[in-house]
Amino acid sequence: MKFNLKTTMFFIVFLYILYSFNGYPLLTNDTTYFLPTSFEIKYQHSLTNTFYNGGFNNGDKFLFYPPLFPAVISLLLLVDHVSILFLSINLINILSLLFVGRIILVLNKSAKINLLTLLYVIACASFLSPSYSRPELLVNLIYYSFLLSHLKNFNARYFIHGALLVLCGLTSPINAVYLCLIGLLVMIYKYEFSLNNIFKICIGAIIVALSFYLLYPYKIVDLLNTMKIHAANSISNRNDAYTLAQFLKYHILNPFGSFGIIIMSTATFIVGKSIIKSKHPLKSISIFLFIILLILFTYFGFKSIFLSYNIYSLIPFALFIIYYFSQTNKTLKFNKLATLLFSTASISFLYTIVTFIIASTQNPININKIKKEISPILMSNNKSIAFTPSFWPIFKSPATKCKYEIYTYNNATSDFILMQQYATGLQTPPSISGYELVVNKFDKPFLLFDIIKVYKYKPFYQYALFKKTNYKIPQKFTKKINGAGNFE
Repeated sequence: MKFNLKTTMFFIVFLYILYSFNGYPLLTNDTTYFLPTSFEIKYQHSLTNTFYNGGFNNGDKFLFYPPLFPAVISLLLLVDHVSILFLSINLINILSLLFVGRIILVLNKSAKINLLTLLYVIACASFLSPSYSRPELLVNLIYYSFLLSHLKNFNARYFIHGALLVLCGLTSPINAVYLCLIGLLVMIYKYEFSLNNIFKICIGAIIVALSFYLLYPYKIVDLLNTMKIHAANSISNRNDAYTLAQFLKYHILNPFGSFGIIIMSTATFIVGKSIIKSKHPLKSISIFLFIILLILFTYFGFKSIFLSYNIYSLIPFALFIIYYFSQTNKTLKFNKLATLLFSTASISFLYTIVTFIIASTQNPININKIKKEISPILMSNNKSIAFTPSFWPIFKSPATKCKYEIYTYNNATSDFILMQQYATGLQTPPSISGYELVVNKFDKPFLLFDIIKVYKYKPFYQYALFKKTNYKIPQKFTKKINGAGNFE
């Protein structure tokens, strides 16, 4: 059975674009930590985040994390439109998948692909989705760039490696440490560990680091100190107890990367076995580096159930290792194993397609529609509105005039409250003291054949709008409100 690589890639890219104009899949709460900064860079020309500053009293300066991810997104915000944010995010995913396509062509020398290769592409697409909210989205692209540069044996590959190393550090520091160790292992594996290549890496790294130093608007020492304090508070002090249900949810049946822990374990076993069996003169150094890498991603990934992204940021390497070995060691037994692993990973991508199709037929509400419906509030410079986190892109437009803030549940003072159903986990809007419901677009969970719950709530932007009890809605805000409390 043969498939065309270009057709497969076109289909996935088309889906990403379709998702973008529907705000799908939904942005998670972590989005508010990074992406609002992109809007403030673009429209306010400042490296700040008025929604989240890491808990530091620093005038909303974006100092708790390196700035490359929001800076890159800001470059892609070419038009003031809500969908452009999603399109910018998905453009990075598309570039990552294009690198996957090039990697396949380097290994296969043909655009004709078999079932295993098709599943490899879909598995890569499955693991791109969870990075919508976090810098690991850009880390994926950096990792795929690293893989391709070494597969193509570019003359400048070690210079590129040095540049990518610093770019990775400016995106996600722990992933830069991963890349440093992986880079050393690759050098040893290819018998290219030399002072000359290390010098090239240093030159590439210095050029990027110096450029960052000259362009960065704050003191580097402030960034490092704030990052250190933030990391201690948000990672080192987390000791969430694992339960079997949590393990299954995050590592086996995650809708954004099914059976990821098995894929990581398989790739780790393949590399470990290869290093131990090798007769390389620097074998002992390779074993040492590999053990350090294993300890690091295990520690940072398993310290808290909510930090599993620190394991799965390495998925581009894990999937490539399994695919590479399936192509170079063409044993039927291993090919069957690789096919099984890629098939289970592909479940996530296929699940996303199915839920999108179903939700699109069940009264979908995209983020652009909500912005249009509440535009009278947005255009009022003497009104205020609080909202649940995933609605923030509606308010970051430079055309927005109203005052706005993230809804904190226990301390609502705004004229309006905009609440997303997905964020509440409820089938009906809650009662809020001092407020009354004026728009109710919450929905029931979708049940396939009235038995199987395909997803808890529609993965769109079902919402409820509340107003202060003593606030009378002007005629310009709505044409009519019926007895059920819905806009007509």
